[in-house]
Amino acid sequence: MRKAFRILLFLLVAQVAYAQTPVRIACGQDKPYTDASGNTWAADSGYNIGSPGINWPRTFSTTHLIAGAPDPTIFQHERWSLNDNPALVYTILVPSGAWTLNLYFSENYYTAVGQRIFNVKVNGYPFLTNFDIFAMAGAQFTANVQSAILISTGTVTIEFDHLSPAVDNPKINAIELLPITTGESVLSAKKKVKTSGDKSHGTR
Repeated sequence: MRKAFRILLFLLVAQVAYAQTPVRIACGQDKPYTDASGNTWAADSGYNIGSPGINWPRTFSTTHLIAGAPDPTIFQHERWSLNDNPALVYTILVPSGAWTLNLYFSENYYTAVGQRIFNVKVNGYPFLTNFDIFAMAGAQFTANVQSAILISTGTVTIEFDHLSPAVDNPKINAIELLPITTGESVLSAKKKVKTSGDKSHGTR
């Protein structure tokens, strides 16, 4: 009886996992976007809004080609913050369960290593420390994706922090949350990092 119950519970969890819808946010874009694979990215939303002159979230875009990006549009727009009073935070409502978080970056402004370095927290825990987009991607205008497995309890918060002293401003090009299906391992909640393109990078 217990075995049958466990199997039933497993099947119910599986149905919930497969029913969950991916969350995709095109940061810095004011309207939805459908990428080359047919995925829909919602217009920028979920970020906090500080007072003008304090932490008014700002946007920037470029038409430059982005290396290593199947769909460059996602990497050509961004949202950045001026300072940490308060820090730029995205608060995203997602169903409880295991998710893969993908943060999309491309350094479209600075031209060398060390010109933009910042920290990222996910649900209050350090995820990226002393993160330098240019250094990780290996060049300007080059796609870079940082990923982590996380467990949501209904809300995912992503905080972009300046260093002390700051090395210019944090930024983000796009945010993606993909539900983890029962066919994937959710036994480990350790951070894992992957980057787009062929170049291999370690964790930061």
